[in-house]
Amino acid sequence: MTTLPGKAPAQHRPAPDTPVAQLDRLNALLHRPLWQLRFPTSLEQAFWHRQHAAQVLATRIGVLVAIPLYAITTLIEWRTDLDLLRITLPARALVTGVLLLVGLLLSCTLARRHVALMVPLVVLLMNGLQLYICRFSAPVYQTMTLLWMLLPLTFMSTVSRVPFRCALTVALGSAGGFLVCAVGFSALQGMQLYHTTFFFLSFILILLLSHFFNERLQRQRFLQASLLNLHRRGLYPSLDPGQPDVLQPDQELGVVSRTALDQRLRNHFAYHQPPRVAVVICTLDHFDALEATYSQQEALFCLATVARTAQRIVASSGDFVARRGDRSLALVLEGGNGFDALHLAERLRRQVEAMGIPHFGSPHQIVTLSCGVAAAEGLREPSADSLLQAADQALSHALAAGGNRSEAHRPGNR
Repeated sequence: MTTLPGKAPAQHRPAPDTPVAQLDRLNALLHRPLWQLRFPTSLEQAFWHRQHAAQVLATRIGVLVAIPLYAITTLIEWRTDLDLLRITLPARALVTGVLLLVGLLLSCTLARRHVALMVPLVVLLMNGLQLYICRFSAPVYQTMTLLWMLLPLTFMSTVSRVPFRCALTVALGSAGGFLVCAVGFSALQGMQLYHTTFFFLSFILILLLSHFFNERLQRQRFLQASLLNLHRRGLYPSLDPGQPDVLQPDQELGVVSRTALDQRLRNHFAYHQPPRVAVVICTLDHFDALEATYSQQEALFCLATVARTAQRIVASSGDFVARRGDRSLALVLEGGNGFDALHLAERLRRQVEAMGIPHFGSPHQIVTLSCGVAAAEGLREPSADSLLQAADQALSHALAAGGNRSEAHRPGNR
C-alpha cells in the first residue's frame, strides 16, 4: 500500500480518548520496569495533583516538628556555648521565622500550589544554617553539627513527597556545602574527616535511592488506581435520571440487583474489545425441597448466606456478586477467564458444602451448590446476553448431572 508523502496511514490508530485506548496506554505503562516508569505530560500532572494533599499535610507536620527542634537546639547552645549563640542567633531567628511563614502560607490556596517548591528551599535554608553554625562551633561539636543536616534531608526524601528531581538538587547542594565546610572550615582531619564524609555521602545516597523507588511505587499505585477507575466506569456507568434505581442493591440479599447485573455487563462489552469477563451462576440444589421442608424465608436465608460467602471470596475490586434470578446468584469476574471462574466456583461450592447447613430434603442431607461457568473468550459472538445464557446452560448441565458440582460452558453445548 502506498501513502502520500508526509502522510501516515491512520486507519490502524486507536481513538486516543476511548476507554479501550486509555486502558491500553495504562497497561503498557504498568508493565514497564519500575525504574523506567515515566508518565506523559497529562498523566504526570494528574499524578502530582493526586500527591498534593499528602505534600501539604507532610509540610505542616514538618513545620510543627522543626520549630520545637530548633527551640531545643537553641536552648542547648545557650547552656553550652553562649558566645556561639550570640553569633548564630540571627540566622536561627531567620530560619524559625521562615518556618512560621511557611506554616501560615499553607492556609493560603495560592501558596499551597507551590508547596513542592517551598519544601526544598526551606531544607536548603536549614542546611545552610547548619553550615554557618559549624563554621563558628568548637571542634568537638562540628561533626554533630554537620550530621544534623541529614534530618531535613531525611524528612524531604521520606515524608514530603516532593519530586525526585527537587530532592536530587537539594541533596547535591547539601553534599557540596558539606564537603566545602568539612574540608575548608572545620577542624576535622584524618580518619575522622574520612569517616564523617563517607557516612554523610552514603546516607544521602541511601535517601536518594529510597526517594526514587518510593516515588516509582507511588506512580505504580496511581496507575493501578487509574486502571480500576476505568474498569469501574465500564462496569458502573453513570445513569440517566430516569433510571435512579438501577444500581441499587438487591433488598433481600444485599448484593447487586439483577437489573444492574445486565447493565454492567452490557457496559463492559461496550468498553472492552475484546471483552475480558467471566461469569459464575450458582443456585442451591433441590431448592424446591428446601422451601417445602422448611420455609421460603429459610431458603432465602440460605441463599443470602451463599451470597455473603461469595462476596468474601471475590478477589478483585472489579469483581462483584449479583442476583441472577429468584433462586440463583451471579459472580462477575472483571478481567477473568474461564479457568479463574471455574476455580472460584469450586472454591465457593466447597465452602458452602463445608458449612454443613442441614437440608433433609436433599440426598446429601446438607445444603449444596451447583455452578455454571462461562467466559467471554469462549463465545462465538460475545455479548452480555450470550455470556449469561452460556453460564445458564452450564448450570443446567451441572444440575442434570446430580448437582453439587461446577460445570464450564463448552462452545459445542447448546
